[in-house]
Amino acid sequence: MVSTIFIGSMLMLSACEVEKPDRYLEEGKALFNSGDLDGARLQYRNALQLDPKLAEAYFGLALIEERQHNWLEMADKLLATVAADPAHLPGQIRLGRLYLLSGQLDKADRQAKIAVQLDSHSLDAALLAAEIEFGRGNTAGLLNRVEELLEKRPNLAGAVGLKARMLAAGGKYDEALALLAAGIEQNPGMRDLWLLKIRLEIDDHRFEQAVHDYEAVIAQTPEADLYGAYADLLNQIGRRHDAESVLKQAVDRMPGNDALKFRLADYYLANRRLQEAESVLRKIADDAAGPSEQALARIKLAQSALLQHNRVRVLQLAEEVLALDAANVEALLLRAGMRLDKGDAEGAVADLRIVLRERPESEQAL
Repeated sequence: MVSTIFIGSMLMLSACEVEKPDRYLEEGKALFNSGDLDGARLQYRNALQLDPKLAEAYFGLALIEERQHNWLEMADKLLATVAADPAHLPGQIRLGRLYLLSGQLDKADRQAKIAVQLDSHSLDAALLAAEIEFGRGNTAGLLNRVEELLEKRPNLAGAVGLKARMLAAGGKYDEALALLAAGIEQNPGMRDLWLLKIRLEIDDHRFEQAVHDYEAVIAQTPEADLYGAYADLLNQIGRRHDAESVLKQAVDRMPGNDALKFRLADYYLANRRLQEAESVLRKIADDAAGPSEQALARIKLAQSALLQHNRVRVLQLAEEVLALDAANVEALLLRAGMRLDKGDAEGAVADLRIVLRERPESEQAL
């Protein structure tokens, strides 16, 4: 009897240990650091099932959304983080930086003040406050403040980036780029420093160096948005064939990424290579899992048909899109144009009224 009770008690204790949210948190962090974002998301959600007010789990989910550039979802998770634990300093600072990047300086300033109240010695909080001042154009004495931060932590990537932006704003591109090169050497995986360096190189018309740096950062982090931006630069400097090669390489490397396929189709459309554009778009329309991707593929197929003056095909594709989404603005605009061509003003007005309900500022519809 005693042994049965003892064994039962041990099993209960063991079950309780398994169900502690800390275990899922640690597994989530490990999976995130290894690049398994789906696995990390699952573990953080498991932790939240056990403790719905676990700020660290919400913060982990916010970092996943940040990695995937889902900014609205990231904001939601950060708001949940600081709601669950107002003293969560990294959450307050990251929320402030997100507000800053979206141009909401007053909200960013509020978060910076909260962060400073939580820890007056936090260099990250001080950096956020400095970035807000730079965003407002209040630069008096700001460079000294940034240099003080770098004296305390020379590899503080955000401070390196802010100082470089200040130097570039004063026309000191050589100093700014040298500073960024040194910062990247200290923080080789810091994507933001790479992208800032590339942006300043483009601003200063150092295109070949920007091309070289895109290749370097893509070799480290081959992400879809980097491929797209790199192809845009190659197009900008007249290297269209190289831009196509980069996009095709990206599609081959990430065959499930429809955004890259749309970029490749846009490249073909812009260069009037309509058969190749339609080949890519038909494959998206056939294979895409979501109705929004299927609709967009048909819209772009309709644009190709319009370039070929095939109005029957344009109308057919617009109708197919509207069957998926009756309020699709692009499809309604296409159909309105076709109806006007046929002299059907009443039908065109009906479509345009729906467009203006969805987008009151649409100049095309007005």
